[in-house]
Amino acid sequence: MTIVKLIKYQKGALSKIEIFGLLIIAVIISFVGRDMFSDWKNHIIYSSDDISVIARVNRTMFGNRCDICICRNGAVMKKVDEPLALQSDYDPIEKHYYEVLEDEQELTIRVKCSEDSSRYEEVTIKI
Repeated sequence: MTIVKLIKYQKGALSKIEIFGLLIIAVIISFVGRDMFSDWKNHIIYSSDDISVIARVNRTMFGNRCDICICRNGAVMKKVDEPLALQSDYDPIEKHYYEVLEDEQELTIRVKCSEDSSRYEEVTIKI
């Protein structure tokens, strides 16, 4: 609708206001597209000739989470299981509160989601 008005009133002052409004909307969209409300850290927690497993720790003002992703040839193929909820300002991968258990058929990643807790959350990946 704004573009239609812009075409109608090209010679008046109203078109300058609408162009300014479109520029403001474009700037807002570019900021939101850059994830200005979140901070991602990628940690490689397992690597072999075939696959790599990355833990992505996402810190936002709404809460923190850890996603476990599988990579092949440098490209993220898929996320595994549900994201793990974390405490604020806590990075279990950076503090080495995780374990990687390797079998022939599967890979089990155990992540401690809270410093105070003694229990680990498990994510299993079929190789």
